[in-house]
Amino acid sequence: KLTYPESIGADKHVIQVEVVIVNASDQPLSFKASDVHLLDNEGVEYAAGNAQGAEPKLVSQDLPDGERTRGSVWYIVPDSAVITEVKFYAPAPQLRVRLGNSE
Repeated sequence: KLTYPESIGADKHVIQVEVVIVNASDQPLSFKASDVHLLDNEGVEYAAGNAQGAEPKLVSQDLPDGERTRGSVWYIVPDSAVITEVKFYAPAPQLRVRLGNSE
């Protein structure tokens, strides 16, 4: 069920995508729900944020290492859009090097 906006144009429809993000690294993963995009068959990208629903939403967060999260993201797209991909713009990894004790 859509909770925002109250209505959409007659030539548009809502797509709900359930997303699971797993942090398989050894450091926190900082992401936003708006990092999840839809891509259609003509190369047009749709960013999240123009709609919200009643299902548990994907929450922007710093996901601890080894943890996972799950939630929905909503999009309002033209009726003519043929969605072909869900794209996640993951943050760039940070290179960390552990230093040994120099005793």
